[in-house]
Amino acid sequence: MNNAMTLGIAARTPVTRGRVLLIDSRLGEEAANLTALLQRHGWQPLSVDQPAIALTAAAAEAWAVGIFYVGDWPVRELKIWLHDLHDANPGLFWIALTKADRELDSRLRDTLVSHFYDFHRLPVDPGRLLVTLGRVAGFARLLEPMRPPDDPDHGIVHRSVEMKRALADLRRCAVAKAPILITGETGTGKELAASYVREMSSRAAGPYVAINCGAIPSMLIQSELFGYEKGAFTGADKRKPGRIVTADGGTLFLDEVGELPLELQPNLLRVLQEGLLEPVGGVDSVRVNVRIIAATNVDLEAAVAGHRFRQDLFFRLSVLTVNLPPLRSRPDDIEPLAWHFLRLYSPEACHPIHGFSQDALGALQRHHWPGNVRELSNRVRRAVVLCQSRLIEPRDLDLEKRKLSSVRQTLQEVRDLAEKDAVHNGLRHTGQCVSAAARLLGVSRGTLYKLIAKHQLQA
Repeated sequence: MNNAMTLGIAARTPVTRGRVLLIDSRLGEEAANLTALLQRHGWQPLSVDQPAIALTAAAAEAWAVGIFYVGDWPVRELKIWLHDLHDANPGLFWIALTKADRELDSRLRDTLVSHFYDFHRLPVDPGRLLVTLGRVAGFARLLEPMRPPDDPDHGIVHRSVEMKRALADLRRCAVAKAPILITGETGTGKELAASYVREMSSRAAGPYVAINCGAIPSMLIQSELFGYEKGAFTGADKRKPGRIVTADGGTLFLDEVGELPLELQPNLLRVLQEGLLEPVGGVDSVRVNVRIIAATNVDLEAAVAGHRFRQDLFFRLSVLTVNLPPLRSRPDDIEPLAWHFLRLYSPEACHPIHGFSQDALGALQRHHWPGNVRELSNRVRRAVVLCQSRLIEPRDLDLEKRKLSSVRQTLQEVRDLAEKDAVHNGLRHTGQCVSAAARLLGVSRGTLYKLIAKHQLQA
């Protein structure tokens, strides 16, 4: 009598049920029996007994499920193994094979609970194992549609119309030679956008130097930007080229350019106009060939009006201006960004995390994101570290408190937020067509233009 009949399973031509990665190091003769069992019932097992080969296989193939023989592996080494396998293929669920006597080890029990979907004692109960394989593979298929592909455009993850438009503007600006000013709220990704421009430009192979004008003390920023000659001041025991000279032939990114001291702005203007600068303590001008990209989260026109920023420098920097929309105005990007950060920070997790619950995804969409993409990154990282289950929940993201704090909003604030969301959604659903959005919202074009300006939206 064949094994299928012994198990009480009708003998028939097996159907293909999926690929199984079987890591059977030190399993011995039982490995061959297990492989044969899986093959008879329509599974396609690959038996691997070397760690390096297992990691390569896990990353290279689309597996339905994995089976891992725990054997006599020390718990410390086992955890390293499992973390590496999870990094290689975060979507793969594992079933453990154990010896009965090892389950007395509390550390191993913790590892089984946190890293495996299920476990089976040796010798294997074939019927129970086959049922578990089907359940695990089915559960993995349920999660698959929730896991959008991570296909960033030069590191920028996006899906929304708003970011597609911003990236198109950045690409068009990249081929020009003029300076670029990137505006947007804190945390919208201005530094990443500057790097994107550099990668798309003819200067991609040249040096790229970034400096945060707001992070350097005012008494040091001149020497940092323009350099200094030997003996220029106490402690200047040798000549040092500044960041602008270091970027010669390439791109200089000036983040938070609105924080540049007023007395240094004429020096930067000269670099933009003539390609010349003078190091601190120098008498001769130095010629540089550098493309400047500046970024700011402050209103430079207001700074000009308040005499905190030179008007001529503003006009030079803003020849080409691109605004990065805040995260709350591009909700289509929230979920793919959250998945991107989950993949990025998953090595910091104490156990494999396979995604977000529907409640968590809903909480992410409802949150206002005052800190933009940077806040989303921080919240997902927090969740990865604190999550105690296979799926991230709202409490892991610390978003449940929003329900309590929202009652403190004034009626006018609630109305303004609803109005802004309605205008944004109307524009999004009509492909940013103002006439169509006005008809959809039941207002005139003139009224809609006023609402767009009021809420600082793009059309």
